[in-house]
Amino acid sequence: MKRCSILSLAILLVCMIFAPLSAAAERFSFMVTGDSRSSGRPSPVLDSIMHEAALLQPDFVVHTGDWMDAPDEAGWRNFLTVMKSGKVPYHLVIGNHETGKDWKDLYGRMIGKPLYYSFSHKGTLFIILCCYAGEKSSLIDSAQFQWLTEQLQRKGKTAGRIFVFAHEPLYPVGPHIGSSLDKYPGERDKLAGLFRRYGNKLIFFCSHEHLYSKKTVDGLTQIISAGAGAPLYASPEKGGFYHYLYVTVSGSICDIALIKPGSIFGDELLSDPAYQRRVSRERREAAWGVIPVAELPGPVRIDGDLSDWKGIVPLHLEKDDLSPEDLAADVYLSWDKDNFYFGVEVTDDAHVNGRKGADIWNGDCIQIAFDALGNAGKAGYDSDDREFGLALAAAGQVFYCWKGTSGPGAMTFPAAVIRKGNRTCYEAAMPLQEIFPVRPAAGLRFGLNLAVLDDDTGTCLEGRVELSGGIVGGKDPSLFRKFMFAESAK
Repeated sequence: MKRCSILSLAILLVCMIFAPLSAAAERFSFMVTGDSRSSGRPSPVLDSIMHEAALLQPDFVVHTGDWMDAPDEAGWRNFLTVMKSGKVPYHLVIGNHETGKDWKDLYGRMIGKPLYYSFSHKGTLFIILCCYAGEKSSLIDSAQFQWLTEQLQRKGKTAGRIFVFAHEPLYPVGPHIGSSLDKYPGERDKLAGLFRRYGNKLIFFCSHEHLYSKKTVDGLTQIISAGAGAPLYASPEKGGFYHYLYVTVSGSICDIALIKPGSIFGDELLSDPAYQRRVSRERREAAWGVIPVAELPGPVRIDGDLSDWKGIVPLHLEKDDLSPEDLAADVYLSWDKDNFYFGVEVTDDAHVNGRKGADIWNGDCIQIAFDALGNAGKAGYDSDDREFGLALAAAGQVFYCWKGTSGPGAMTFPAAVIRKGNRTCYEAAMPLQEIFPVRPAAGLRFGLNLAVLDDDTGTCLEGRVELSGGIVGGKDPSLFRKFMFAESAK
């Protein structure tokens, strides 16, 4: 009898010693990324992130929404190809750019999962929410909220950690204040109150605002992670840089690493030329926030028709407070040994510009400005900064220089502005010596902003979309996006 008691005690001690190695506390990792949207295919930044997922091999990746610009079967197919390149499972949150006509049917056919769902993984509860499942956007509808409450009641108390994912923030910090889950403050507070019942073991992940932010509001931790390639909403010191999260969990312990894509390479980096090409300097620079401007792969005609810009990937511009039909734009940039080229296709329901000369900025037009040496550190233009405008005005096409080697005054460079239906195409070739005080070559970095201005009535500007700040409302080249001349991809 005594021997049995001693043996039982020994078994109990062994079980206690090895309890931390049980499945409930098993160590694992996952990645979080979001907002990779662009036209046709995801941003190259997402390519880099998923390539690094294939190297790091987390248990899975969660993409927090805005996969592409619009719910399009070909675009989603390209997106899923990139996600699969990570060679790990993934979970997809629905963003506002996934919604549109018949989007739920497309989602059902191509994704095949519920709009919102939960799963448990090694003692941790994961919940995927949808801000667009009901009749209203920016809202967790009543049916979903009831489902969420039940999931947390049944599974939350025994989970070591709870991670909840949605596209829109509870507490936005940038341009989506008032157009996120805070659009309905009472419902937002009800949702946040539910989360707070589970204390600091629950973390809420979201995206929507293209930046990184971590904040705690009345005990609830919210992390905005939207750095997978969509146009950034802030300067780097305020979270405006491309990134992803690598989360490591062991029971109730959670460590989160913030990683800039382009920082992790395979061990064949120095030995395999094919691998070196896949992680070329230009692609790594793009991940760090410097956008490559590819050399023109073939000739283009400056005629207002952008169909011959083959191989140049556009930068898409739009604002959530303007519908894409009211104002949106695709911006093409390129160069060759003689010229800097830009082409801008603008969707605009009304084109109005009755101005002349230097006043064309006060109507529908584009303004493009350069920090030619990329050396801006403060507001105000200096000797290497340039600013131009192109408009289809009442008296015809106007190409104007406010600050440049030959300005101020009207320019005679090759340019075209064509209006057809609700689209206006701007196209121009500008001599490099008009912009740059040094001879450009691949690798030269510079600052640039391009703004598309909108006036629907002829009385005042009603809106704009732009690559960054620094033209409209005050000249500040330190706000311009950073670009770099790159060789042709052909």
